[in-house]
Amino acid sequence: MTAAGAPRAPGIAATGYYGRRMASGSEHLSPGLPDYLVGHSTPPDALLRDLISETAERFPRNVVYQIGPEQGTFMTMLAGLMDARHAIEVGTFTGYSSICLARGMAADGKLICCDVSEEWTSLARAYWQKAGLADRIELRLGPALDTLRALPAGNRSTSRSSTPTRPGTPVTGRRSSRVCAPAA
Repeated sequence: MTAAGAPRAPGIAATGYYGRRMASGSEHLSPGLPDYLVGHSTPPDALLRDLISETAERFPRNVVYQIGPEQGTFMTMLAGLMDARHAIEVGTFTGYSSICLARGMAADGKLICCDVSEEWTSLARAYWQKAGLADRIELRLGPALDTLRALPAGNRSTSRSSTPTRPGTPVTGRRSSRVCAPAA
């Protein structure tokens, strides 16, 4: 249920910023908690608001693939608490979550983003540039499983992604993860 009492569709925020649909990823939480989190989270800054708007304008049918702002705030905080220096994002879409993750990482951190869409990630690249993060984010276009298999083994902890799986995404389920390594 939303704050207004309307039922929430599973996995879809009833209203995101600017009243547009976006993934909530919070459907498994107690009723009322997602609205509380949104109401008490740091709102997106101007750059992220612009990215939300441009994503909705350019890809209106796919905007549900973008994480909610409260999730972005949490990702920034989590990466910072971990002092993450290396991270992998599977499924980048237009870059909202990668910006949030990279902002929270250590100053010398490196984020590898995996996606299969040049069209969607072209917007991500533009916003990485605007955010001053382009030198810390590496995009690898192609099946994420190939990228993950090619990485050197190391100290990695994984957590499952809450981002909805897009049609055509070659990696799903337990393999869809963001991988972060804390500072040594």
